[in-house]
Amino acid sequence: MQIRPFAHCTQLSDSHSWQVNVAALNEQSGSWCFFVALTPLAAMIATQSNLTLSQPDRMKSIVPEHSKDGAHILTGALFISFSSIWVAWSQVDPVVSAFYRVFWGSSFLFLYCLQAKLLRPVSLKTAAYCTLCGLCFAGDLYCWHLAILYVGPGLATVLGNFQVFVLTLISLLFFGQQLRLVFIFSLLLAFCGLFLIIGINWEALSDNYRRGVFFGLITALFYAFFILSLRKIQGVEPTISFVYTLLLISIATTIILGPLVWLSGKSFSIPGPGSLLSLICLGLFSQTIGWSFIARSLPNILPSLAGLILLLQPALAFLWDVLIFARPTSLVQWGGVSVVLVAIYLGATSTRSHTQKRFVRGTPIIDDNSGKRSDAEL
Repeated sequence: MQIRPFAHCTQLSDSHSWQVNVAALNEQSGSWCFFVALTPLAAMIATQSNLTLSQPDRMKSIVPEHSKDGAHILTGALFISFSSIWVAWSQVDPVVSAFYRVFWGSSFLFLYCLQAKLLRPVSLKTAAYCTLCGLCFAGDLYCWHLAILYVGPGLATVLGNFQVFVLTLISLLFFGQQLRLVFIFSLLLAFCGLFLIIGINWEALSDNYRRGVFFGLITALFYAFFILSLRKIQGVEPTISFVYTLLLISIATTIILGPLVWLSGKSFSIPGPGSLLSLICLGLFSQTIGWSFIARSLPNILPSLAGLILLLQPALAFLWDVLIFARPTSLVQWGGVSVVLVAIYLGATSTRSHTQKRFVRGTPIIDDNSGKRSDAEL
């Protein structure tokens, strides 16, 4: 059963499936779209206000620069937290919503790169790695959108954040990381929190709900490989702009998902203006603006603080699921969400490499000024 945007969703206790009141769609679509679109825009305007001052005025600002960077990352996390909501509201098949996310994202990123004069030829090796990265990103988006369909936006996003543990395990096995007890503790804590959310009796869950949990965890696996392949791209061409890299990956992902839509027998048609608006917002806010805020400021603050701020993304996604889709959530499940978020934070900050690279949940970014790398959230 497909999740419909603006619908009043309830979760049946006996089958753990999503029941949708489609009649609510026409009644609430305009007001919800207007509210959700304005929320991150208002945050963007607020955090950008200091950047419009002249240079002497900026020097007199009473707001420290690191506070501005933290506000920018917070705004980016706010934008990205709506990603699963736009997907749920799009009223299209998961593979179709994944295609339109990168299609619109590529369009907006191309316009930005064209205006900023970031377009440049790349080597064949870089193009090959971008294709590989696009393949991983396509799998990530497809599995995540399926998880949203089966278990709702909130839990699907929390499950996708388990990629922290995949990346850390890879770092331990292949990149000389040292195993720390805090990582083992965080991994056990994460699965304890997950059991508090979904329940201990796995067999009692419906087939669709179990599929959703499975696809959510597969999302984490794809996302981890996406991050690793993106790191490889930046190692091959360290001077390339991150925004331009994201454009190349988005184009590659679009080319991969396009034929997949056709081969799966799905339609590229968009049901209506509300669905079109959701898909455009998904590409603009999540794929373009949210990433830009995080990429610009993440290298300038401590990785532990960045990781803590970025945890607001899955937390807010779960909150929007409860508020907008009326997801029934008990106190035990709220406790499980809190436990998982704490575990993700501990896992993300549990290791440090020999070269003192910063490992924060998400995608490595090169700071154009310093050339340092750090990690950001999608």
